[in-house]
Amino acid sequence: MNCLTHYWWQILVATVSYFMIGAIWFNPKVFGTLWQKSHNMPEMTDENRRAAQKMLPMAMAKSFVGALLICISLCYVLCVTCGCCIHCTTPDMCMPILMHTVKVALLLSIGTSGGSIMMGYVYQMKPTSAYLVDIGYHVVSTTIAAIVLHLLMCHLAG
Repeated sequence: MNCLTHYWWQILVATVSYFMIGAIWFNPKVFGTLWQKSHNMPEMTDENRRAAQKMLPMAMAKSFVGALLICISLCYVLCVTCGCCIHCTTPDMCMPILMHTVKVALLLSIGTSGGSIMMGYVYQMKPTSAYLVDIGYHVVSTTIAAIVLHLLMCHLAG
């Protein structure tokens, strides 16, 4: 059985959770203002707000596709490392699998997203705050998406 075709709806739910965390994370009241300043983006005026609104649908679509690719990869790695269709039949069985899921998510997000973002930002001479906000987003989002996948794959899979 191919995990990616068997767990397609779980991947979509995890992708939506990843995407929604971005809406919270980059809100001006959370890290949005720090993110904007650390990337030397201009403050919002009426003129650049109109320009941003024109490009926003395409930016959101591309972000969703990026989150989808991350969740597909995450699901595949979890299937390979946990075994496809391992269901938590007892609490004793569920906790070790959940902890493994969190470890995999942290390893992947810090190692791949974190490493690549840091490497790029160093050469772009971005401030540390820029890559901490961006890396933090991917670490938190990947971990939550992995937990969502675990819960849906182990507890609600049919």
